[in-house]
Amino acid sequence: MRTGFMNNILNNLSLKIKLLMLAFLLLAFLLFSSLFSIAKMNQIGEEIAAIAEQDIPLTLVVTEITINQLEQAIKFERGLRYGEEMKTDTNSESYFKQSVVEFDRRSADIAKELTEGEKIAEEAANLAHDDEAKKEFEHVLSLLTLVEKQHKTYEKHVHEVFSLLTKGDIHHAHQLAEKVEAEEEKIDHELEKLLKELGKFTEKAALK
Repeated sequence: MRTGFMNNILNNLSLKIKLLMLAFLLLAFLLFSSLFSIAKMNQIGEEIAAIAEQDIPLTLVVTEITINQLEQAIKFERGLRYGEEMKTDTNSESYFKQSVVEFDRRSADIAKELTEGEKIAEEAANLAHDDEAKKEFEHVLSLLTLVEKQHKTYEKHVHEVFSLLTKGDIHHAHQLAEKVEAEEEKIDHELEKLLKELGKFTEKAALK
């Protein structure tokens, strides 16, 4: 009954009115399509911005920390070797001191990079557009904070080893060096895990 009534109304309309209605309907569909496209493009833009301004910089910072940590391990091993040789080789003392200086230089770089990474992760968590991203960046921040704490302990023990070597206490220096090497491995493991996590998260965001 109602369908027949509607058909009668449509049949009684002029061709001009019908064309205007059709044009209006098409414009409505076009407007809806445009608004939907704009919303999706904005979402894509936000995802790309997050990758460019958060994921990639964080990955680069953690990579730099990892490189400097490995360099530090080399400087420590050299310092340990030259420290042992100081008793028998007078030239070793200058090499030992240089190793200590280079170790401390890497420590300063790592401290700066950790602060930068924590700042990026914290800002990213605050600006996250969904709970998943927020939780991910909060987790990254917690891992960076953990690495910072571990590295301070590691640095303290390395200087204790250097101090023992300076005093000529090779035996206790070696005992403590074993603990330092275990701390190195732990930090390396945390950084490796963090890099893998960032890689997976960035890949997921890019695919999305």
